[in-house]
Amino acid sequence: MQELWHKHIWKITFVICLPLISAWAFADEIVGYTEHGVAVYESELQTKPTEVTKRIKIPAHRIRSYESVDFSTIIVHVRTKGIDKSYELKTAGCFDIDWAHQISFDSFSSMYIRVGDKIRYQTLTPSWRYSGNYCVITKITEVNIEDDDVR
Repeated sequence: MQELWHKHIWKITFVICLPLISAWAFADEIVGYTEHGVAVYESELQTKPTEVTKRIKIPAHRIRSYESVDFSTIIVHVRTKGIDKSYELKTAGCFDIDWAHQISFDSFSSMYIRVGDKIRYQTLTPSWRYSGNYCVITKITEVNIEDDDVR
């Protein structure tokens, strides 16, 4: 038994350590945390050598309307200084936000909405009672929406 162990020790070590070494080599490094406690990974900070991801803050008092795309995405329309902008909010935990008739933002700041803030939305449940639900904003991107009637 001892000869068998000495003969195959390198093979056993290789089989055990290879997944651990490869996981360590390909792991995305955490470089910090946001004020909400969300981890910031190195891949989020720099997608290309010349392009750095900008953290978007939406002015809360400038939001004019919203539309639901699917169960985890809404588009918020903002008007700032006469310029219309639209932002796509990706969310986690919004299971029926596409049926929401009212949303409000539970933010750490009273001025801006950022990644990590919560969205509170109300839907009309089948029992005809209003229910309040929460979900978290995971990603904000600016989108360009062109109107067909503006020609």
